[in-house]
This record gives sequence, structure tokens and C-alpha cells, in this order.
Amino acid sequence: MQTRQSPPRLNSGFSKGTETDGLMADINTTPLVDVMLVLLIIFIVTAPLISQGINLNLPKAEAPAVKPQNEPVVLEINAQGGVFYKTELLSEERLDSLLAGLKTSNEEAVIQIRADKQTTYEAIVRVMSKATQNGLTKLALITEPPVPVQRR
Repeated sequence: MQTRQSPPRLNSGFSKGTETDGLMADINTTPLVDVMLVLLIIFIVTAPLISQGINLNLPKAEAPAVKPQNEPVVLEINAQGGVFYKTELLSEERLDSLLAGLKTSNEEAVIQIRADKQTTYEAIVRVMSKATQNGLTKLALITEPPVPVQRR
């Protein structure tokens, strides 16, 4: 009488190939969990560093129009740096006297600056600096709303 022998087991690399060991069919998730915990710790440590920066009040082009309580004073600056109030071209002295008069007549005066796209940054900052030197701190820049892109 012949006895039947079981076929030899193949070594899958997960076991030593002995007959008492079975094949390992589960995925080992321990390295995955270790990597995820290390990444979590790295992100927790670096997240506060990423959010640090300079605090700026940036303009929002799509914001609704502001309704000022007082009638704002609109100063317009052309591309050459000339400053206009209503339709009058202001000299440096006239601009200083206008801003000083606004401060004395109205503590809460709002200055809106409307500048040409080609105006230099220096010209805009000069007008803003003169306003703050005269005690006027409520300044606003007037922009045009973006043109919506029409999709076909």
C-alpha cells in the first residue's frame, strides 16, 4: 500500500518554508503607519512656520462697493504723476493746503485715490504720505472691477 505525500510547499519569501508555517496573505501595515505618523509629526511642526509672514491689508478687487458715511474726497493721479481734485491740477503746495483743510474741517475725512494704470508707484505713495502727514488716515484706492470672461 502506498501512502500519499503532500506536495512540497513553495517558499513565498514571507515564511521559512516549513510545513507548519502557512503562507502569509496579509499586508503588513506597520511600515505604512510608521511613515504616516512621521509625516504627521513633520506637518504639525512645520505648519506654524509656513503661515508666518508680514501682515498686509491687501485690496480685494471683487469686494462690494464701500458706502462711506461722509462724502469722500477723490484725488486722481494721471500717468505723468499729476494730482487732480475735481478737474483742477494741484501743485504740491495746493495739495498740502487741501489736505490740511480737510483735516481741520472733518476729522473722519475719507481720501480715495484714483490712479491711472501707468502711474508710478512713487506718485501714489507720495499722495498717500502727504495725506497721513496731515493726519488723514482713511485712505482707499479706487479700482475697476474685473471684466468677467465669457466662456463659449
